[in-house]
Amino acid sequence: MKGFKFGENIRHLIDFYKFPIVLGFLLFSAAFAMLKGTFASKQTFLYIANINIVSSEKLIQFQTTDFLKSKGLENRNIDLMRDLYISENDSDHADYASASSMKLLAGIQAGKLDIVFMDEVARSYMLSRDVLLTDYLLDISDTKAFRNYSGKIYLGIIKTSPRMDESLEFARYIAE
Repeated sequence: MKGFKFGENIRHLIDFYKFPIVLGFLLFSAAFAMLKGTFASKQTFLYIANINIVSSEKLIQFQTTDFLKSKGLENRNIDLMRDLYISENDSDHADYASASSMKLLAGIQAGKLDIVFMDEVARSYMLSRDVLLTDYLLDISDTKAFRNYSGKIYLGIIKTSPRMDESLEFARYIAE
């Protein structure tokens, strides 16, 4: 590289090492993205569904953020399926009810549903599918979070929940 000017030396190095430099940058970027995703992601603590219940921002905060803070679990996450609809009458919003039913059953099958909050219609539906632990089916209509709802509101724990201890802990929190 003797006899080249400084600018020509740089251009020569870039031309010669272009592929290794680009490859090194891509590998570094991929490794950084994987590490960031590993350390920054929150692990899911529970999977919850609200069936036939209006999911106000206040209720969502109570079901997720407030619970996690009360237990010192700010680094965890609660996955909430909201605004699901189950109907006794097949003609009432049939497409939406069918989609909600499929989403519920798929979540149960995949182990991605632990707790359900529901009205009486949804309770009958879930009991007919034999997916709830009947010993832990709680009427929570009089609890502070659900006092303003009309009708009965129930909390049910899914029989096949892989997070049974967490589900019971959450049920105790709601019943307080």
